[in-house]
Amino acid sequence: MTDVSEIGLTGDQETDQQNLDGFVDDISVVSGIFGWAHDPKNPKRQVTVALNVGGKTIATTKTGLQRADVAEVLNGAGEFFGFHFPLDVFGSFADIPNALMAEPLVVSIVETGVVILAANPMPSASECLFQVWQKEKKTRFDHQNEDVAELKKSLNAKFRDAYGGLQNLPSLKSNGVAASIGMIGLIRRHVYLIAGRIEAGKLPSECSGIIESNQRHQPFGAVFLEYDNKSSTPDMINFVGLVETRWQPSPNAPCPEMLVFTDDGTLRIKAGSQITELPPQQSCQLVRSLPAANALEPDRHTAISGYVETQNNWELVPDEGFKLGLDQMLFMPGFGLFIEGWLLPTSKSVTDIQVRFDNRILSVDSMSFFRKERLDLAGIDGVTQSDLEMAGFVGACRMENGFKAVNLALIKFTFEDDTSFVAEIPRDRIKPISNLRGIGAIQQLYSNLHVEKFRPEMKVAIARIAGDTSRVEVLSAKPTTNSLVIELPQDRSDCALVLGRLDRMRRKSKEDIGISLIIDDAAPRDVLLPWLQMMERYRNDISLFRVRGGHVFPLLPALVRQTKSKSVLFCRQEFLPDLDAFDLFARRDLGDDNPVALQACSDGVTLPEIGMFMARSSTLAPLVAQVGGRLDGNYLMEVFRVAQPALAREGCQALKYCSGFKPERLALFDGYDNIIELDRASS
Repeated sequence: MTDVSEIGLTGDQETDQQNLDGFVDDISVVSGIFGWAHDPKNPKRQVTVALNVGGKTIATTKTGLQRADVAEVLNGAGEFFGFHFPLDVFGSFADIPNALMAEPLVVSIVETGVVILAANPMPSASECLFQVWQKEKKTRFDHQNEDVAELKKSLNAKFRDAYGGLQNLPSLKSNGVAASIGMIGLIRRHVYLIAGRIEAGKLPSECSGIIESNQRHQPFGAVFLEYDNKSSTPDMINFVGLVETRWQPSPNAPCPEMLVFTDDGTLRIKAGSQITELPPQQSCQLVRSLPAANALEPDRHTAISGYVETQNNWELVPDEGFKLGLDQMLFMPGFGLFIEGWLLPTSKSVTDIQVRFDNRILSVDSMSFFRKERLDLAGIDGVTQSDLEMAGFVGACRMENGFKAVNLALIKFTFEDDTSFVAEIPRDRIKPISNLRGIGAIQQLYSNLHVEKFRPEMKVAIARIAGDTSRVEVLSAKPTTNSLVIELPQDRSDCALVLGRLDRMRRKSKEDIGISLIIDDAAPRDVLLPWLQMMERYRNDISLFRVRGGHVFPLLPALVRQTKSKSVLFCRQEFLPDLDAFDLFARRDLGDDNPVALQACSDGVTLPEIGMFMARSSTLAPLVAQVGGRLDGNYLMEVFRVAQPALAREGCQALKYCSGFKPERLALFDGYDNIIELDRASS
């Protein structure tokens, strides 16, 4: 790859950044430097460079890059190709393989959601980037110039040609057997979807094994194979499977980067610099063992009727003890079925799962169960205690031939005590992907995993599509896919992704978009301003504002005043004394019709403090009996994570400070995360 000296960099981070910033300011079509990693031990061994050319981002990396830069480069690469790129690939990017950190890293987006990480040089990509660099330094041109279109076309072609599909993936050979990873996508917090190619003549009898990572074992199973005669290497076969991880990856934990199958059934895994070899007996033995329940990202489900098995196999008999929710069942020609949903209750371990289409019975070879993460859902309006006890699952089974019509579809769960539970699968949950094969089917599968689905009975649904530093959530009071919650601060590079998604939502729907903007008091001003400016064009779509902290109030009036916002103000301990800012904002910008909600976080705020705060605030004066005022007590108060159970009772006493306060709902947590509901009478 091009040496740092060839592009005129000094190796001094501050100097080079200033030069690059100045260069970017002078060129209209180059609008950003995303990352600038610096190795103090070797200044010339650096650097992440990502340029916006004509509004599209191209990205490449050089030796010595940091993990944070990987996230920025991945985001930028996705924007370059104009695809929606799921931010949760590789989780929070903490588990990027260490081996990749020591080599030149190439990041390429092949199709929607398909990521290729290759730890080997990609000359065409680096040359193309630095050709742009040199050309931009010598020639300034605007967006209308034909050179820009040709340049973008050339860049696009070079990136696509370099890694244009699974058939062009770099491969690792071991004992004469080649295999390639085309995608490692995080579809749930602990579940990875892996797709790639292996050599056709060296297939193991059992396509299963164990992925060795961080000195723990994860089952890998349900590998579906398809000959791809259209590829340039017809001797290679596609495969796709699920990998369930039972550990939270640490920053230094190697992540599997390559899988190699051998003809005797042995599975070789290269993770970091270590190659693990597992014999057939070991890999086959563990593929059937189910892991303990783990956390699952909050999902949206539609419950269906549950049944239990009688002496006659698969006979449906109603039973109120079980509930099954099925999000979707995708059929991929040549691969099989992918299913996801949830099961309640989860007190017994599941030992076997089967799916039946009329008289065809299929065994689900790979299934992962996870208990819902209680704190993600707890306290949300409409979520019951039983919802918190559900276990989500994702699974897959091989299915050689598709189906045109199904009269009866059933799914059967067998438990550790040999009892069974059978449920009928609604037809609208079965989605054949009839026109796609190979990588197209994987692409469709991955994109479907991020489609918002809602339980109609839930007033609020959450879908997280990002990592640790930023979140985009779905918030809706009715079954709809037309709402977004944007929580700040976020990376500035995420803004284009969010705005792009909003644009797509607006194009696809005739209804208005509902946007909730959550602003954290930790957000520095220089982070908030660009977001608020970029959100300006959606001001009429913003239906809810949530604010944590008082210092951001001066930034909001211009945006809030012209929205249909029902503002929700979050109250934290450090914000309690800031009554002047609160009152000014509420009186001037909220108006008489907007209800206000107060929420105390878990940072030591006690209910008496909330009561005192409400009593001291002139805007909240109508909540105090001796003071007349406006808004007529139209307030909602929720207090989360009270530190001690005794404070639940203390909360009731605290509201005496605010006689006349009639909360619609007051939710308290005791010290064990149990929900205590207090209605108006008890408060």
